[in-house]
Amino acid sequence: MSIDLAQHSLTSRFEMVSADHTHKTNQDEMLLRSWRRTGPDTFTVTAAWPAEHRFYVSRLGLYDPLLLSETVRQTLPLLSHGAYQVPFGHQLLWKDFSWTLDPAASRADGGPAELELHISCHEVTYRRDRASAISLTVEVERGGQTLATARTRFTIQDRTVYNRLRGAYADAAAATARAVPLPPPAGLSPFGRDRFEDVVLAARPTGPTAGSSVSTPRTPCSSTTSWTTLRACSSWRPPARRRWPPHTPGRWPSRAWTRTSSDTPRWTPPACCTPSASRTPPRSGSAPTSTTARSSPATSP
Repeated sequence: MSIDLAQHSLTSRFEMVSADHTHKTNQDEMLLRSWRRTGPDTFTVTAAWPAEHRFYVSRLGLYDPLLLSETVRQTLPLLSHGAYQVPFGHQLLWKDFSWTLDPAASRADGGPAELELHISCHEVTYRRDRASAISLTVEVERGGQTLATARTRFTIQDRTVYNRLRGAYADAAAATARAVPLPPPAGLSPFGRDRFEDVVLAARPTGPTAGSSVSTPRTPCSSTTSWTTLRACSSWRPPARRRWPPHTPGRWPSRAWTRTSSDTPRWTPPACCTPSASRTPPRSGSAPTSTTARSSPATSP
């Protein structure tokens, strides 16, 4: 049940989105433009994807799907602070997030992509007079065509609870100061990047102790590491000599796949995720080169 409707003034006028309401320190990284309430728990938000971006790079004529993830992420603090009385300084903790995307509607045409997000909030719980957990369903349209549908749920914690949950990592500046030095990046071309600060994987020698590990985040905003690590996983292409074992599409992370708009949904990998070698079992005695995730020192995307 929503808070008293007196606090939910409906308006046909869009309000501009400020950087504070998206938790971005750089206004150039804001994707949201304006928003308005259309019902007690429904909203319309306008957004724009830039024609070019140093991190969210368009490939094969398609916008980077991580732009969709970041666009939805920016709506969480916007609605928390602007619509559900959450004070600044409270922390938002993501519980789950999924989306489906129509590649035909995400083609990059050389100019900014103007988007309209229709958001419905449900299962809203409150602690005193502010929201403490919210579920969102987001319908994203571009030029009147459905681009994507996203669903997520997140919780909202005050600083005291957040400090108890995160422990030594609650203070980002202190955690950054204690971080171990970053190992050299594993290169650029295998990951589709052109800047070393965007590469979060570092090569490790093969051997009985080789494996993969995640280093301590060294960025002011932990979501930066999440996005860059997700990007590394979705854009990494194995060397041509490597052979992959058979797989079950349903076991792949949904965010590394795109869903087709056919009558019978099926999951197909985007071109950036398709290995150049066939997916056949590895030869006996062969071992793939292991990698370790490295946190990017870049600022929040």
